[in-house]
Amino acid sequence: MNSADITTSNAGPANTNSGEESLVIRKGKSIRYTNLQPYRGARPEMGLHALVILGDSVLVYGVNHNHVNGAQLIDRSFSIGDAATYGGMNIDYVGTIVSIGEKTITVRDGATIRRLTVGEFAHYNKDFSLAKVEARNAAWMD
Repeated sequence: MNSADITTSNAGPANTNSGEESLVIRKGKSIRYTNLQPYRGARPEMGLHALVILGDSVLVYGVNHNHVNGAQLIDRSFSIGDAATYGGMNIDYVGTIVSIGEKTITVRDGATIRRLTVGEFAHYNKDFSLAKVEARNAAWMD
């Protein structure tokens, strides 16, 4: 791998004590993102990573340090046509992945089309389970 394949983002350290930075490593059709920034203006989440295969799939992996029961391993893959969360607070909005690009993943839910950055997508879907989302939404709506 040459130095042209590695890009350091300007997001800064993922954790002020760790000195780890967000990295983007490109190799052919695959792009590896480390310490993803979950949304604009937020600090990167140390341990939240993604591997994007352009036009095909995205793998969200790493360690969720913000879990009530301690650190939880993250290992979830998504392909075009799979269900994924694209937002929500009290209920989760779920749609179908229609596009996986270099910087965004597009999710469609009926007439709603939402483009998420790779960091947003990873943040919303790091522990995605359609059954859990449907149960949680049903309980909230009752």
